[in-house]
Amino acid sequence: MTVGQRIRALRRERGFTQKELGEMVGTDASNIGKYELDKQMPRITMLEKIASALDVPLTALVDDEEKEIDLSTVSTEDLLKEIHKRII
Repeated sequence: MTVGQRIRALRRERGFTQKELGEMVGTDASNIGKYELDKQMPRITMLEKIASALDVPLTALVDDEEKEIDLSTVSTEDLLKEIHKRII
């Protein structure tokens, strides 16, 4: 499942329209649509906002296995590198 497919599935699960999710994260429905269709990859800051709005960990959007990352043992820089690696 792609990042966009995960965003769409979780958005629908939560009962949000693309417009509502866009308003929650500070963008418009057309950008949410582009993300969901994998026509545009959201920046990491946008992925964080989307994950927060959907009330899921960031890894739920970028990792099929949704492996939990122990935040107490990893630096912010290493966490961002790992998330970037999983997206690519």
